Amino acid sequence: MVIESAVSGLVVLLDQRDGTMWNRYFDEHFPRGVEHADLLWNEWCVPLLKDETPGKGVAISHGQPELHWQITSSGLYLNLESPWDDYAASVEHFIAMLDTNTERREIALERWERLRWAVQMVSVEPSDASLLEPNVYTASAASVSTSASTLKHT
Repeated sequence: MVIESAVSGLVVLLDQRDGTMWNRYFDEHFPRGVEHADLLWNEWCVPLLKDETPGKGVAISHGQPELHWQITSSGLYLNLESPWDDYAASVEHFIAMLDTNTERREIALERWERLRWAVQMVSVEPSDASLLEPNVYTASAASVSTSASTLKHT
């Protein structure tokens, strides 16, 4: 099953079964390349979405940027604070490619224009658990609306 998805404004076709477009994005735009794209798709992205936990072969921690993207005894190490820089660099590379590749730019803009954004207001109230843990809250939806986005290009 092929689904259309937006990743912070980057529209790609994702094949849920094999991560083909995930690998293509890593190969074309990710600063560290495609070397660990399969591992991240199969043991990080998919398990996080389906099981709410990373799979085997990916170690995630924080506060140790010197280990980011290194192979350790627990697998590929990701420093929780570091992927933002990698992602930002990939977005900049993607945008630069669109600036020079008219055909890919037209496809991306066409897909972008078909997107619908949902805005959801959330109210936060202390839960019973917050009596024991002061930073624990429950959230409930107050309203939902949608709108279309339009990008102009020259």
